Amino acid sequence: MSSTKRSIYELDLLDDFLFTEASMDKQTSDLLIRLIVERALGVKIGKLIIEAQKTVNGVDTDFHGIRMDVSIKEVTDEQGKTIRLFDIEPNNIKKVHLPKRSRFYQALLDVKELEAGVDYEKLPDMLTIWILPYDPF
Repeated sequence: MSSTKRSIYELDLLDDFLFTEASMDKQTSDLLIRLIVERALGVKIGKLIIEAQKTVNGVDTDFHGIRMDVSIKEVTDEQGKTIRLFDIEPNNIKKVHLPKRSRFYQALLDVKELEAGVDYEKLPDMLTIWILPYDPF
């Protein structure tokens, strides 16, 4: 398998290496996430907890899990309560069934956010931002 080494100047946010490395550095990831989320949504966001390459297992060993490129929680300053969840997913592959994949990701994350006996209204808002090299619509 032949591969051509590319310089850092040839990479973009769709490149897994660059996106992962930028997401793993605390200062860079905060700046990167704020730029993406605030520009995509047109809102300012508060305190963030950022996890690069987060794996969320299925509910059992027989069920599908996910690997999020970057998982973001916007939290309150007081108790660290989750206000909103963000998932940023750069993707080069066209045949990933985006609507169902997005639905599955949200469902699996919701399961981890809602404790037994807690009302559904307590679920934080969740937004997935897909970075694509094509128009999915």
